[in-house]
Amino acid sequence: MAESFRMISNSDEAPDKKCKCFGKKTLIITGCVFGGFIFALLMADGRIFNRKKYLDAFELDYINDFTDKRSKLISRGILASNSHNTQSWRFIFNANNENIFDMYLNHDRLTPQCDPYSRQITISAGTLIEYLKVAADIQGINLNIQYFPSGEYDQNGTIESIKAHPIARFTISTKAAVTNDLHQYMFKADTTRSNYKAEKIKANEIAHLNTLNNEPTLNLTIVNNDADMNTLHSIVKRAGYIEADVKRVQTEVLHYFRLNEWQKNKYGNGLVFEGSGTTGFMNFLMQGFLTLLPFAMNEDASAKSFKGSIDAIVSNTPHYIIIDSNDNSRLSQVKAGELYSRIILNAHKFGIALQPVSQPLEEYSEMSNEYQNIHSQFTTPGKTIQILARLGYPTKEGALSPRMPVNRLIE
Repeated sequence: MAESFRMISNSDEAPDKKCKCFGKKTLIITGCVFGGFIFALLMADGRIFNRKKYLDAFELDYINDFTDKRSKLISRGILASNSHNTQSWRFIFNANNENIFDMYLNHDRLTPQCDPYSRQITISAGTLIEYLKVAADIQGINLNIQYFPSGEYDQNGTIESIKAHPIARFTISTKAAVTNDLHQYMFKADTTRSNYKAEKIKANEIAHLNTLNNEPTLNLTIVNNDADMNTLHSIVKRAGYIEADVKRVQTEVLHYFRLNEWQKNKYGNGLVFEGSGTTGFMNFLMQGFLTLLPFAMNEDASAKSFKGSIDAIVSNTPHYIIIDSNDNSRLSQVKAGELYSRIILNAHKFGIALQPVSQPLEEYSEMSNEYQNIHSQFTTPGKTIQILARLGYPTKEGALSPRMPVNRLIE
């Protein structure tokens, strides 16, 4: 009887032991799979193998990497805001005079689908020039600028014309260094895509920003009243949805999207997840996942994501700014870029952020109705709106975007 009892007892214990053993094995296997998945993401994302060289330009001592005064100056200029972060700048140093250099558009880094006439890219030349002016003060450089010394390139933005016409010729000389309190803000994010607070910008801050336009051919408007804001919200949403559904434009955007740390270091330009506010673990997860499964990053996914970002803009923007010009000359486009950089740097003083909202101003066929819409309602005949941007106090600080090494921009 006792032996029978022992047999029954052993028989009762066996399943429990098997369950525990099975549970441990399952836990180990699950842990290994999860660990393997995380390791695969780390390998794909590349952050444990790559120092963020693409952010070197934002370091204060980056300037010490160069001995040529022109390179030192350019190393600060490239921190400027630019269309799709393509950094379509090209510098040619005068071989016979170390104090002269020319600036061209880089015809290999244009965005012809969303910017068919290279208007936005030309504005981006102006944003850089304004940063050069600020850097020149700090570096003790007198910066003489001759705009379009060979004349303006054509309005169609043909490659041949762009290659033949420099945007500016710079001649530098030595002067006493002067304090420029805007210099410190060059190292902050030029674009913030996060939500903005509903709070209106203070009247004295708006007044200060309005003083920054010293160009007689330009007009600056900070939109404040509810009726105009609602009209612009509607235009921005319609235009954003149109762009999202134009596949060739989304293909162009994806061409400049950098999925991981490997690509950011390789190219040093383009769009990144951080720019849309995806940071920390989620950034790592997205970068790793889409590197392993790049087919998930396609035009349809890009369109859906972009529509979501447009919805967020419309719901979280207390102001827009409009910069228009009396004509649409290349010089006016450059000057609009310079003004935009002045606004960015001065806005940082007050904790104000900006984000370009360029879709209604784009000049491809599908956008023509919204282009006419915004021009008919927010400027007068003959004038061209060069820049539309949202403005407000951000809920979180914007992220820095990649920058190319200076020597890749110089010939």
